[in-house]
Amino acid sequence: MTNSTRLASVLYLASALVIGVSSTWQVNNAATLSLEGGASLAGNTVLTGGGIVDLKAGTFAGPNFAFWAQTPVTQEAATLSTARIMVGYGGNSTYTINSPSAQASSSGGGGDSFIGRAGSTGTWDLKQGMVTLTAGSGDNLRVGFDSTTWRFPSRLRSIGAPGWVTFLRGA
Repeated sequence: MTNSTRLASVLYLASALVIGVSSTWQVNNAATLSLEGGASLAGNTVLTGGGIVDLKAGTFAGPNFAFWAQTPVTQEAATLSTARIMVGYGGNSTYTINSPSAQASSSGGGGDSFIGRAGSTGTWDLKQGMVTLTAGSGDNLRVGFDSTTWRFPSRLRSIGAPGWVTFLRGA
């Protein structure tokens, strides 16, 4: 067949996931992984592959859970509770939060949170929802930073209302 159409693959998972170790999720181009039941995740959870990961609903949390986006990620009416949020670190990524009930938080455990690092471009696009970064142990939100050099066009973008980013310094 000389002219063919490649159909996009979509996997909807409504059940909660439980993954007790660091893991890498590969979602290839033209594919979408839509998670509707939340997850208990431990350690580094790397999202990669060029496809879209959609955090549609549920709570995504766990011990020392580090959210590491190297592929496009969308968050709808879900809650993300992490030690670190890394967008575009080791692979280009756009993380879009677009629901008034969406919440993302990082405790600062384990180190800094990043938007764009290691030669990669990251965009964190907050259209609606709330982000809370609590720096209990000296955590920083680093945008376009490669240890000693600031990189752009990595960015934190808040468009529309209400989109809130809250930075809290712990005791």
